Amino acid sequence: MKIFTDLLNRKIMDPPINLKINKNICELNPGDKNLDLKVMLIQQTAKNRLKESKLTQFLVADHSGSILCNFYDEWGDKVKEGDILFLKGAYVSVFKNDMILYTSRY
Repeated sequence: MKIFTDLLNRKIMDPPINLKINKNICELNPGDKNLDLKVMLIQQTAKNRLKESKLTQFLVADHSGSILCNFYDEWGDKVKEGDILFLKGAYVSVFKNDMILYTSRY
């Protein structure tokens, strides 16, 4: 995990003024809501077309751990491996025995 910590510290800037990081990835549980997190996109794991939208899934990490994260529509096209994001209002659920971090579709 040291590699992620080094990369996060090297590339990071201060979060937007109205965003206070309220949990680390290692502290996440299914059902958590309104999460404000700082994550690094490690690897794209899936890209799928859904009925009315597109889904892009990445493995994301912070200094404490990693989790799969879903991005919808144009957000999936805008982000790439190595990007560091501040996620506001994310939530956690379980899908096919994997804990998934979800971003808002809107």
